[in-house]
Amino acid sequence: MILDTEKLNQEQEENYAQWFPGADTIAPSVSLISSDKFPAGEGESGYIIALRYDHDFVKAVQNISEAVSTQVTILPYGRTEDNVHTTCFVIRKDTVDGFIPDDHYLETLQNSVAEVIGTNSKTQLIPTVKFSDPLWNASTVVAPGVSSDGKFWKLSQDIANAVDEELAFPKITHVTAARFLESRTPPIKLPQIICTQRIQTQVQAAGILVGTFQMDRNGFRFKDEVEFKLAS
Repeated sequence: MILDTEKLNQEQEENYAQWFPGADTIAPSVSLISSDKFPAGEGESGYIIALRYDHDFVKAVQNISEAVSTQVTILPYGRTEDNVHTTCFVIRKDTVDGFIPDDHYLETLQNSVAEVIGTNSKTQLIPTVKFSDPLWNASTVVAPGVSSDGKFWKLSQDIANAVDEELAFPKITHVTAARFLESRTPPIKLPQIICTQRIQTQVQAAGILVGTFQMDRNGFRFKDEVEFKLAS
């Protein structure tokens, strides 16, 4: 399949506009919705393939997370640097209790990514993502990104081809900064706090992570991960 990166970027912009319509339409008329939609003791787990970034960009995302947490209880996505990521694929997602990782399948995913890296030069491979100031809706705060060179889409396609399995193609090139854990009217200061957080930067991915994840009220955590470094 020939990638139409211009079309993918256009669809992504439409998704951002639909899913994150802006603070003016969110507060104060729309209540925050808690992302903790699972019964006690449950959450989400699955396999994940994701991009990681360097310290400076990760710190900027952590600053957003910390600022939002002064106004409302959040799922601590950016509590550690390792958690900040852009998802390429989430695979075979289930509840925490229902997900049973298969070491052989995980190795297959890792080998597939290694194959993609081995058959491309880093110059051809490393995605550059242009990030903008945070967007938010009733449940989530994100740093929105655009694959300015189209390499994020190509990398995702190459990985899907190497895995040789039908995977759900990513919809947006973003980093999640926070998920709300309260269902309530937004605090008066929340829109202002989010708007004062600035991310206007173009950054190359530093690595590709392959592993499993667990997300519940206590946070987002990678497990069993292998990271393939991209940046020299």
